[in-house]
Amino acid sequence: MTSILPPVFGSGKWRIIAKRSSENFQTTYLFLDGRQVGTKVMPTRFPLRYNSGFPF
Repeated sequence: MTSILPPVFGSGKWRIIAKRSSENFQTTYLFLDGRQVGTKVMPTRFPLRYNSGFPF
């Protein structure tokens, strides 16, 4: 299941598409103007704290 979330940081061009890959982990793809510029796998227990790893 894929959900599109509004921008958390930066300008309105940032979009975070979070895709659940397993029970314990979630893979988040960071897109800028439709291009994937970053990918991070994080424990779902800390979905927001790990956002600092993205190049905002």
